[in-house]
Amino acid sequence: MFFDDENKTVRSAEKSRNSTCAFADLIALKCISKYRSIKESNELLNQLGNTVIAGILIQNPSENSQPELVALASGTKHGSKNSGLKDLHAEILVRRAFNRYIADRILKNPSEKNNIQNLNVHFYVSSAPCGNACIRRWANPKKENWIDCSGLPENKHPTLHGFAIKEGQFALTVKKERFPVGSNEHLDENSFKNFTLPAGILPYKLYPNLILSCSDKILIWNCISLTKIPLSNWLPKLFITSLTVGRKFARPHLSRAVCCRLTNKFLSINHPNLLCSSVKLDEGGLDANEGAKFDKQDFVFIWSEGQDTEILFSKNGLRYPDDSMSFYSTENIVKDLKTAFSNEINVTNELICLKKSLKDYLVSIS
Repeated sequence: MFFDDENKTVRSAEKSRNSTCAFADLIALKCISKYRSIKESNELLNQLGNTVIAGILIQNPSENSQPELVALASGTKHGSKNSGLKDLHAEILVRRAFNRYIADRILKNPSEKNNIQNLNVHFYVSSAPCGNACIRRWANPKKENWIDCSGLPENKHPTLHGFAIKEGQFALTVKKERFPVGSNEHLDENSFKNFTLPAGILPYKLYPNLILSCSDKILIWNCISLTKIPLSNWLPKLFITSLTVGRKFARPHLSRAVCCRLTNKFLSINHPNLLCSSVKLDEGGLDANEGAKFDKQDFVFIWSEGQDTEILFSKNGLRYPDDSMSFYSTENIVKDLKTAFSNEINVTNELICLKKSLKDYLVSIS
């Protein structure tokens, strides 16, 4: 803590933390470097204050190569039912960017599909995903111990067996809308069962029509893949090999949130290698009394390799400056794929049913 010229109490925007390994820091550095490059080259994005970024890198496991950054996005700290893209959290936007990247590769060369499905996928987010990963209960996280290795470490986490399920240990949560929806504004948002929910998160059981938290979405991706369901007729299934997190990393909470909650229901769920990076996105300070403000950005951006950076209005999820639908929308990607290929196999209904059954299971046991 220190005081600025106006005698305000100022603290570091991010607490110091231990890295898991050099590989985690490499992943973070690649994403943060690209973020700063994009931000510096665009005047609108220079206005960004506190933000969260997410990136996806690919790596061919059969080659001794460095991970390659192919998708990046900044986000707001809220979900909103926009006229454009519905969810502007960084994790959700970068998944869209990744789907666009994969679609572009297959559109250029359909035979690439076989090569793509064998790739390792490394997911980075500068702050722990909203929702269950930020609920500090049911475990006592320890500081990361450094793993001395040249690449991705063997770092599998133990499977979690719930002991407080009725208390909400596995429960779904939703993102509080930026603007009040229904009786949203009347809810005591900090009250859930007998503990406190993180700010901006509400219980799914009370608000099932709101947008699922990022923890819950990543959990479902670890069952059905990063490929969006409407694109699954053309794109291969790809799962997260490693998940690197910056601030608020807590291994037992993260593993519970993004995979282990569904182990009993879905035995083949993907368990990513969970890593922490000490590399800070925000090295500045902030008012200790106000804290970080993640919902004040007027714009967010989304980028994929081979494409220009797209800027979106935070207020509606539409593209700057003409309020058009995003190039990264599922609708536009489907349109491009349908134009190029015939739709011979329909697997979307099966995946929709699986996604619903997973959600129903978590609701039923909570």
